[in-house]
Amino acid sequence: MANAEDSMPPAAAQPEGLPRQQRGASTSEGILRAALRLMAENGYNGVSLRKICIEAGVNLALLNYHFGTKAQLLLAIFQRWGAGVAHERMRLLTRLEAQHPGGHPPMEELLHAFLVPALSLSRADLDDELHFLRLSGRLATDPTPEVRMVIAQIHDEAALKFVRSLRNACSHLSSEEFFMRLIFLYGAMVYTRAEAGRVDSLAQKMGVELPRALVHDAGKFLIPFIAAGLRAPPCATNPTSPS
Repeated sequence: MANAEDSMPPAAAQPEGLPRQQRGASTSEGILRAALRLMAENGYNGVSLRKICIEAGVNLALLNYHFGTKAQLLLAIFQRWGAGVAHERMRLLTRLEAQHPGGHPPMEELLHAFLVPALSLSRADLDDELHFLRLSGRLATDPTPEVRMVIAQIHDEAALKFVRSLRNACSHLSSEEFFMRLIFLYGAMVYTRAEAGRVDSLAQKMGVELPRALVHDAGKFLIPFIAAGLRAPPCATNPTSPS
C-alpha cells in the first residue's frame, strides 16, 4: 500500500530560464497563497500541510524548505497581509502621543487609531486580502497556542500602546471592569469585520435591506458606540436583581 508521501505531488515545475532566486520566490508565493485560501475556508486546525502541498502543487520537502512548520507558515501569512494594520495603528497612535504630550488624547481619536485600520482592510477587492480578512476573523477566537503566538507577535506592540492609553482615559473604571469592556470592544470589532450576515438576515425578515460592503465605513457608527460604553459609569458592585 502506498504511504502518504507516495501520494504527494511532485515539486511544481518552474519555467525554464528563470534565475534560481526568482523560481524560489514563485514557489514560496504559491505555497503562501494556497495556505491562505485553505486556512480562510477551514481554519488553522482544519488544514494539514499535506493539503497545502496538494493545493500548491509542491511536495512536503519543498514546503518545509521554504517555511518549516505550519506555525511559521501562518506567521508568514500575517507578516504579508496583516502587518500593515499593525504598522498603521502604530503610526496613528504615535502621532496622537506627539499631538497630546500630556498623555490624554480624546477617546474617539484613540478608538479611531485602533479600529479604523482594521476595518479599512475590508476595502480590499483582491482575493488575497478578502481571504485574509476571513482568516483573521476565524482566528480571533481560536485558542490554539501557536495561533495566539502569531497574533501576539504581529499585533501586541500596537495593541499594548492602545490599551495603556485607553486605560488612562478610563480612570473611572476598576481594572476588572475596564478589561471586561475591552473584551466587548474586541468583540464588536471582530464581529463587524467578519460580515457574518446574521444581522442582515434579521433586517431582511423585518423588511429592511441594509447597504452592502460598508464595513470600511463602520467606524463612524462603531467609534461613538464604543466611546459611550467606555465612558458609562461603573456598574454597581452588587446590582439589585429585578423583582
